Amino acid sequence: MGDCNDGYSEKVSKSFTYKGEFKDGVMSGYGIYTWSNGDYYDGMFKNDFFYGNGTMIYSSGTKYVGEWKYDKKHGQRTMIYNSGNQYVGEWKFGNKHGLGTFNWKNGDLYKGAYVDDLRNGNGTYTWKSGDKYDGAVTLIGGTNVSLTNNKNVFTFASTNTTYSVGDGGLTQ
Repeated sequence: MGDCNDGYSEKVSKSFTYKGEFKDGVMSGYGIYTWSNGDYYDGMFKNDFFYGNGTMIYSSGTKYVGEWKYDKKHGQRTMIYNSGNQYVGEWKFGNKHGLGTFNWKNGDLYKGAYVDDLRNGNGTYTWKSGDKYDGAVTLIGGTNVSLTNNKNVFTFASTNTTYSVGDGGLTQ
């Protein structure tokens, strides 16, 4: 057992408990950090930060497995939401950023680009029905879709009909 300076030890406060490795008095190496609300992180630390590979399990049931940098989700990994939805892809300092795949519990699927936690750029959205949108989108305020070029295509599975969307509207 260490002394919270070097080696393995335990640090307890009103809001959290840490059991793990210390180096020069800070959390560094492997450890488990548990909050009083039941959330916990199991993974690597560097200079008191979640840093490297680790798993965060929230008391709600949501789970993140992946890389961390300065306490933020960062790099390529997976978030499984308590709703049953799942995101697999790139993260940048806590936000979905880069290429990723989001699977909704209802069967809908998005594969494409994210910027600052929003679908933004080229991607393919496939509805449970089989209908598909392939093209560039920008989500404004998280809800409004702006089609941004002439290479956007809607495909309707029920009729196997494809429409192109551009400046001139919908064309078959």
